[in-house]
Amino acid sequence: MVANESYKHYADALQKEYKDAGVEIGRVRKAEFSRIPLLDATGITTDEMFGYERSVDVWNFLDAKGFIDDGAVTSKFQPNVAGFTLDLPQGYAQYESEIIELMSRANMGKYIKPIVNRRGRRFNKELYANPEFEKFWEAISQRTTYKVNVDRQRIIDNSIEAIKGAPAIEPLRIEVTRAGVKVLRGGAKGGRDRFSVGESEGKLRLA
Repeated sequence: MVANESYKHYADALQKEYKDAGVEIGRVRKAEFSRIPLLDATGITTDEMFGYERSVDVWNFLDAKGFIDDGAVTSKFQPNVAGFTLDLPQGYAQYESEIIELMSRANMGKYIKPIVNRRGRRFNKELYANPEFEKFWEAISQRTTYKVNVDRQRIIDNSIEAIKGAPAIEPLRIEVTRAGVKVLRGGAKGGRDRFSVGESEGKLRLA
């Protein structure tokens, strides 16, 4: 999305609309960190997960420190600034990089860019088919406008070339077959008495 008004104002207002509508996109959920792999005493990744209770502890800490406000990432969260740290309590400090990454994904500013940073985007079919995207689309489709520039002459020229290069359409053909059955001592025997093929004089018309 491209914001044509104050970047911060637009992002904050959109974030509030999602919250009021019950949409979780752009918010840090209490279970956001529950799937971070746990580390053992030597710092090696284990098969265990961070879990919901630890995730809630971290969420409450971030909320108390002002990095999030009821799940919404605040301006205090500046991971690109040199020396930035969440200053997590003992036991969670070794997971800071994973927590920062997950918070960055949930930050609404990641999905909204100022108009000065406009650039072309490629269509992501996998994202479009995601159920979460459908909820997101329902929330913004009635309040968002889009502008598409189309080169009319280019479309016409490409269409003409495609039609010229398409395989020729064969005329309609009608096949007529007459069959007969003869009853003999050995049983019934079928046979084709007449067979003819002809081209229809009518023309195929595309609707």
